[in-house]
Amino acid sequence: MKYAFALFLLLAGCPTPPAPVPPPNPDASDAAPLPVADAGPTTPCEAACLNLQRFSCREGFASDCPQAFAHIDGAKVIREPSGRPLSCMDVADASSAADLRGLGIRCAPPQ
Repeated sequence: MKYAFALFLLLAGCPTPPAPVPPPNPDASDAAPLPVADAGPTTPCEAACLNLQRFSCREGFASDCPQAFAHIDGAKVIREPSGRPLSCMDVADASSAADLRGLGIRCAPPQ
């Protein structure tokens, strides 16, 4: 019992550890800037080319794809199997390679 009392006195004389410092309150100046999203397509014909690439159609990987589709869309000389003129919006809205083939696009795999 003597030793317990002596230990208590010894420990009572030790300084107490400092209290942890709370983290500062976040405010708008501490916020990280929002990441900038990649710039998406700016024209329907660019969106059409990206959609062709998404379905691994060789036609979408051509360097002049947006310009070629802009010409096709504007000239309205290429027809879908339904008889309507092929448009960039129709190609951009396709949800599968089968949909693209239904528009008359070959959708050949890239080489």
